[in-house]
Amino acid sequence: MKCCDVNLDFTQVGGIEVEIYEAICLICSTRYHKKSNNETIYKYVSDSWVCTKCGDGIKAKVVAHPIHFGLFELSGTGKCKYENLPYCPNCEKEPSFYGKIITEKL
Repeated sequence: MKCCDVNLDFTQVGGIEVEIYEAICLICSTRYHKKSNNETIYKYVSDSWVCTKCGDGIKAKVVAHPIHFGLFELSGTGKCKYENLPYCPNCEKEPSFYGKIITEKL
């Protein structure tokens, strides 16, 4: 993708369920985000994120990732790590509340 006739260079900035990548235009400083699992790109305009495909506003869904400790299979304290996962309500499926399991070592 290009902005101001310059190719955008996306770098990973986070994500548990899917990786989130960000690019900033070197000419106009516009910020862009995308997820690793699709081609929808979000653009930061006037204090909000919009979809570059349809122009609609981006929503976020809270996703819970259960934390397991590995002492026994699927063992843990019931705690979760929560993540806000962005999505376009027109171009993407709404994410499930139930996220990936996080396995931590004791």
